[in-house]
Amino acid sequence: MINKNNYEFKEFLELHSLSHHKALEITQAHRTTFARWLENRSQPPFSAWELLRLHATGEPPCTDNTWHDWRFSDNFLTCTLYRRKFTPTDILMIPALESQARELKNIKRDYALQSKLF
Repeated sequence: MINKNNYEFKEFLELHSLSHHKALEITQAHRTTFARWLENRSQPPFSAWELLRLHATGEPPCTDNTWHDWRFSDNFLTCTLYRRKFTPTDILMIPALESQARELKNIKRDYALQSKLF
């Protein structure tokens, strides 16, 4: 998470190679407000920092370490720990896969019961 006290806004943009135009587009701030951020006359709101961080690093906006090893990259949600990439379709399929796993477990249970009876 970005600690606003450790980063000046302009330095953050430079560090992550974000142009002023791109940062303005991402934050949807008014150009005069954006200019005040650049000149350090006011601080961007937390939401602007989070949007820029998400865009610059791909890290999901979280306040804890739950999503620490996850990144958004190239239209995938990627787990850097296991080096797995997931598409939105993959994630949407999880409930169906869980349902199939439960059904398979029930079939195996029923088969075991029938084997004992016959």
